[in-house]
Amino acid sequence: MTVIFAAPGKTAILEGTLGPLMFSGAAGHLVWSLSEKDGRTILTSTYYVGGYYAGGLDKLAPAVDGVLGEQLARLKSFVEIGKPA
Repeated sequence: MTVIFAAPGKTAILEGTLGPLMFSGAAGHLVWSLSEKDGRTILTSTYYVGGYYAGGLDKLAPAVDGVLGEQLARLKSFVEIGKPA
């Protein structure tokens, strides 16, 4: 993925596709936004994908969401305790 926008401490937007989406006619934008709530940093991650994927993007979406969720959980663990889960 390529960083196309960065506002340090606030937002990062990356353009590109991940995993099996790299071999499709899809395009994607991954947005990470940071905010504060009750003295804690909240990371919100949204992955926008559109285009063509054989069999339909809707069939692949749960797996992509699961992988991204696992990666964010490992990042959270790394930030909080110094090692990924």
